Amino acid sequence: MRSPLTLLAAYRNDDGRESQMSSSRRELISPAARIAARELASGVVLRDIDNLWESQGFAPGPTPFLETGLGQRRERFQCYLDAVDWTDERHAARVVQVFASLLHDHYVDQDLPDCRKLRRELENIGYRFEGDGRIVKIGVGLRPGALVDLTDVSAIHEGLQRIARAEQHEDPALVIGAAKELIESTAKLVLTELGKPLDPRADIQKLIRGAQKELGLLPSRDADSGPDGTEAIKKILNSASAIAVGVAELRNRGYGTGHGPASARRGLAPRHAHLAANAAVTWCELILETLADPRAPWRKATAPTTPTTSAPTAIDPSDGTGAAPRCP
Repeated sequence: MRSPLTLLAAYRNDDGRESQMSSSRRELISPAARIAARELASGVVLRDIDNLWESQGFAPGPTPFLETGLGQRRERFQCYLDAVDWTDERHAARVVQVFASLLHDHYVDQDLPDCRKLRRELENIGYRFEGDGRIVKIGVGLRPGALVDLTDVSAIHEGLQRIARAEQHEDPALVIGAAKELIESTAKLVLTELGKPLDPRADIQKLIRGAQKELGLLPSRDADSGPDGTEAIKKILNSASAIAVGVAELRNRGYGTGHGPASARRGLAPRHAHLAANAAVTWCELILETLADPRAPWRKATAPTTPTTSAPTAIDPSDGTGAAPRCP
């Protein structure tokens, strides 16, 4: 029989499958991090638990209806955890700040097992806790809002985490390979979100061009007035395409993982990896933020047009002579 602690956490079933409480979309903060934070909350008074969460704009969820045996402090912390949408990147970013404040304000000079576990779990999802209370994003990342309201962004998060891990392990070839995959995943995500069929034989250049075309990010003479229609933007868009293609070519020439080289790679340095990773993120941010922008020009092009109906033609009631018809 599972303990009340496990029942209330209920993040995963015994066989490892996600429970019904979880969304079908990928959760951005691991259950292990949440449990570690909740355990640390047992040493914090209720008022301070409320302050931690309310300072980031969270309200508690419903009070558990079971006698959980967690204790008041863990239960209070769990009520806030229950109110989080773990698939929403904006929620996740605010929760990370809650966890960072918990560590800094209440455990800054302590090295408890749960403190180490929470720091480790934060690093696993791309955040490093600094002793001064700051939480630092490790490696490359997208700005908040770039992935809002999309159907499935798991491949994007996986790609970013793979790049971060490769950079931590100083593996330039893996960084370059992961950067190319991130570009490919982003292009496919855009086409899928817009309901466009994916050609399984399409190479990455075709995918890049297809995604930019659907979003109106190919230089065009028909661009709207304003920034999107300027020559400066056209030059930047040309460069954006070249950046994405360049990352793919760097990988395809044997400097990135994905193809086994005949001999060891020579001359590849971390600076090449950083260049590829940052170039990939620059292109992906442009694509994803344009997809999310409700005022982006591509939305005007795809908006359904309301058919105009002409006024009905008046029927001449006369018999052709101009005289009004007679009543029978």
